Amino acid sequence: GMFRKTLFKVIFVIILFCSLLSIPVFAEEEIYRIAYLKQFYPFQEMGDTGAEGFIIDLLNAIAKEERINFLYQPMSLHEAIIALKEGEIDAIAGLKYTANLDEQFDFSEPFTTVSHCLIVKTDNRSIESLADLGDSVVGIERGDEGLNILRDVRDVHLIIANSQDEAFRLLRLNRANAFLGNSLFAKAYLQNNHIEDEYKIIDDMILPSDYALAALEGNKDLLTRINQGLIKVRVNQEYQRLYNRWFGWENNELAERLREIIIILIVILSIILSYSFHTIYWNKRLKREISNHTTELKRTNDLLKDKIEEEKKLRSKLVYKEKMQTLGQLVAGIAHELRNPLTSIKTFVELIPLKFDNERFRKEIAEYVPKEINRLNLLVTNLLDYAKPQEPKKVNVQVKECLASVLTLFQLQFQKNRIKLLTDIDPSHYVYADYNQTKQVMINLLLNAMQAIENQGEIRISANRVEDQVFIIIEDTGKGITEDKLPYIFEPFYTDKKNGTGLGLSLSLQYLKENEGDLLIESSIGNGTKATVILPKGVVEHDSKAPSTSH
Repeated sequence: GMFRKTLFKVIFVIILFCSLLSIPVFAEEEIYRIAYLKQFYPFQEMGDTGAEGFIIDLLNAIAKEERINFLYQPMSLHEAIIALKEGEIDAIAGLKYTANLDEQFDFSEPFTTVSHCLIVKTDNRSIESLADLGDSVVGIERGDEGLNILRDVRDVHLIIANSQDEAFRLLRLNRANAFLGNSLFAKAYLQNNHIEDEYKIIDDMILPSDYALAALEGNKDLLTRINQGLIKVRVNQEYQRLYNRWFGWENNELAERLREIIIILIVILSIILSYSFHTIYWNKRLKREISNHTTELKRTNDLLKDKIEEEKKLRSKLVYKEKMQTLGQLVAGIAHELRNPLTSIKTFVELIPLKFDNERFRKEIAEYVPKEINRLNLLVTNLLDYAKPQEPKKVNVQVKECLASVLTLFQLQFQKNRIKLLTDIDPSHYVYADYNQTKQVMINLLLNAMQAIENQGEIRISANRVEDQVFIIIEDTGKGITEDKLPYIFEPFYTDKKNGTGLGLSLSLQYLKENEGDLLIESSIGNGTKATVILPKGVVEHDSKAPSTSH
């Protein structure tokens, strides 16, 4: 009996010991010490509840995806760099990438791209560029990359502040004549303090560069996890949601420059066309008098032909030059849209040697990489459509597809201007017209609608078929047009816009008339504007695209 009891006790102890061994031991999540800048809104700052800003929210989203923890410590830029060098922290939340810093630290994939800007008071007429800063006092943050530029300006006087916020305050207190610093910080500062009218931005494309997490050289584990998490938040759209939250107010200056270039191009083309029509008219009139002025007419006609050839060559050069400049601005306006899929694809490719045997990784790369490639293809396709030569050629154009290629170019502008877009286009609606001219009419009308909405509003686009015609309707909730101006809106060069040329509606009507169509405008003050494009009905194509939409 004693032996049996002893045996049971031994068996019980063995079973208990094995059970304890089988209990999994969960390792604690790794904690990284991250320094963030105390006064660098909207990227990072010390708020009422601790660390705040776009980069902080982005790091928290990455930490959630990668199951790691960050311990945030507020510092000035100068303090953060010293602390990282001495190993007191593991990384700096967001630091501008420079060749000098790259020799000291390792950087993650970029979070965003930002440039510097120069700001002065609105009534300051003596400073119009960086070159005018001689004998002026400039406020700038300690350690800012812009110091290298200012040191090349003769006789400029610098006041070094401990933060961007303090540097801008020097300008507000009249201790400095100008501020040089991060453009998104400056715009947010002006907006939050309601002083946009008191200051002007001289140049906001100085030193464009990337902002990323900076760590000590060799800290590959942290950087790898940051880069992996960055891919995930870009793919699941969390990155875009955070960007819109913190920078949704930003004005799209690049889009405004594109608009100005397009207007200049239209003016030049209109002048050339007007001159050409005038020349042809007089040429026909001279031909009617050929019997009485044979010799004189021949000499004049030869001169006119030479002139027309010269004008055609000049027109081709101007069209090519302006179109290349326009495309350059358009590419710059959607550069960050191209960066997102490229970054995702690049990181997946770099991880293939390390994780190819991982079934989940292979599933993710098969799912995400084709999606990112399709996004790139769509952006490039729409750019090629815009760059295609404007040779009139009537084809069957699917209204929904044509409009979609135009809206792709406006997507960022609508987001930045808080414009809600509603579309109701049946895929069966086709028109018989020149594809590129139809697209240009849509661009002109959407530009007008967007400019009429001063802050926040709505654009509604619909289409319907009436007998042998298709009606495309674009309605906005903008300020509208006064009754006394409505009869003159189609006249060339008639405009009430500060920087307008008055050629958009005139040229749109001309294009539609050439395609046996028409344009109707209905508007009143406070009730918005309704533009109706009328074009001949096309043939519905079920299995193929219109010839002009293929590549």
